[in-house]
Amino acid sequence: MNLDGGKGKLKYGMSIAPSYSKTNYVASDAQYNSDGVVSSALMTPANFLVYNEDGSYNWDMNGAVNVGSVGNMQLNATLNPVALALEIDDIRTKMNVVGNAYASYEFIKGLQYKILLGGDYYGYSRNYYRPSYIPNQGNKYGSSPSTPIAKSSRNTYVHWTVSNQLSFNRKFGDHSINAVAAYEAEQETTETIGIVATGVIGDDKIRTTKGKTIDPDNTTNNMYSYTFASWLVRAQYSYKGRYMLSASVRGDASSRFAPNTRWGYFPAASIGWRLSDEPFMSGTKGWLTDMKVRASVGQTGNAQIGNSEYLALYGTGQTNLGNGITNVMNPTQIANNDLGWEKNTQYNLGLDMNLWNGLISFNADAYYSRTTDMLFDVPVPALSGHTKSRVNIGSMENKGVELTMSHYKKIGDFSYGISANWSLNRNKVLSLGDEDAPIILASSYSGAYYITQVGQPIGCYYLLAQDGIFHNEMELA
Repeated sequence: MNLDGGKGKLKYGMSIAPSYSKTNYVASDAQYNSDGVVSSALMTPANFLVYNEDGSYNWDMNGAVNVGSVGNMQLNATLNPVALALEIDDIRTKMNVVGNAYASYEFIKGLQYKILLGGDYYGYSRNYYRPSYIPNQGNKYGSSPSTPIAKSSRNTYVHWTVSNQLSFNRKFGDHSINAVAAYEAEQETTETIGIVATGVIGDDKIRTTKGKTIDPDNTTNNMYSYTFASWLVRAQYSYKGRYMLSASVRGDASSRFAPNTRWGYFPAASIGWRLSDEPFMSGTKGWLTDMKVRASVGQTGNAQIGNSEYLALYGTGQTNLGNGITNVMNPTQIANNDLGWEKNTQYNLGLDMNLWNGLISFNADAYYSRTTDMLFDVPVPALSGHTKSRVNIGSMENKGVELTMSHYKKIGDFSYGISANWSLNRNKVLSLGDEDAPIILASSYSGAYYITQVGQPIGCYYLLAQDGIFHNEMELA
C-alpha cells in the first residue's frame, strides 16, 4: 500500500508491504534417515502396502519380515513415507512487514528539510511434533513405538532507521551549488528462542512441548542488537559543468566498538575537469563527445565484526576438582577497550571519454589505497584459556588499474552493445604491529593454514613444503 500527498510546500508519503504465511511443512528434501519423505519413498520397495488390513500403518520396510520358509529377511531400514508426510506436524508461520514514511518541507527555493522513517519486521515460528507411533528409523526398531519429540522455536528480526536531511540546491547563472547536512540512526535486533522436549511413549494427545521433559542441551534463548549512527556534511560546486569540486566529512558510530573508540571520522574530496568543453578543444567536436578527468581522495571505515567483541565474555562448563563434577564459569573472550574502526584511505585518478555520441566509450582508473588499524583475529597463547583475540593491528596497501571500453550502436529498431574490461590489483601487507610477527590461522580445510606476513599479500596459503614424489622402493631406502 502506498500513500502520497502534499499541501503547499509540505509533501508526505508512506508505504507498507505486509506478508503472512502458514504451512505444514513436509520434509521432502531431507535424507531418508532424517524422515525425508521423497527419499524414503524411493527406498521403499513397490510391493509394500501403505496400510495394514486393520488400517494401521505398515512398518515392515523398517525391519525384519517373515517371508515363508525363508524366515526373517532384513530389508532396507526405511520408514513409511506416507506416515511421515501425514503424521508429523511441522507448522511454520512467517510474517514480514516492511514500511517507511517521509515528510519534506521547502523553506525557500532550493532549501529543503526531509525526514524519513523506515522499519522492517520479520517473525518466524515453528512447532514440530513427531508422535510416538512413528518408530525410529533402523532395523532394530521395527514397528516399536518411539519417544515422542516436540520442538518449538521463535525467531524475530526488527530493524528501524531514521534519517534527517537538510539540503540546498541552487543554480546562480553559471554556478551550481549543492549542499547536504544529514543525521541518521539505525538499529537491528535479532532474537532466537528454541525448546526441544521429549514425552511419554503412547501419550500423543498434547502435540506441543507442554508437560514434557525439556532437553537443556538443545534449549536456547539468544538476543543480538546492533546500533549505528552517522552524520554527514557535504558540499558540491560546479561552474558551467566544466569545473567541479566536492568535499565532505562524516562521522560514524558503531555499538560494536568500545565507548572511547565508538566514533570514527572520515573526510573526502574530489575535483573534476571537463576538457571537452574548453575552447581549445573545439576542433574535436566532430568525434569527441565528452572528456573528463577527475581526482579524488577519501577515507572510509570498516565495522564488519561481531557484536560485543570488545567485551570480556564468560561461559559455563563442568570440571572435576577432585571431589566430583562441578559447574564452573570461565572467560570465553578477552576484553579490548581499544578496539575501534579499521580505516581505509584511497587516492584515485580517472579519465572518462565518450566518442562519436556514444559509439565508443572509454574509462580508466588508477588507484592507491592504504588500510590501517586492520581488524584481525590474532592468535594468543593457549595458556590464557583462549586461542585468539580481536585487535586493531598493522596496515596494508592495494594499488591497481581498471580499464573499460564499450561500444553501442542502434540500427533502426535493433541495438547492440559490447563491453570489455581489464583490471590489475596488487596487495601487500606493510606492518603487523611492533614486531611484525606473522599471523597464522587454520583454514576450514584439514591441514591447511593461512599466513599473513609483512611484504606479502594478505591471507596466503601456508602449506607443507613438498620435496617431490617417491617413484619406487629404492628412493625410500
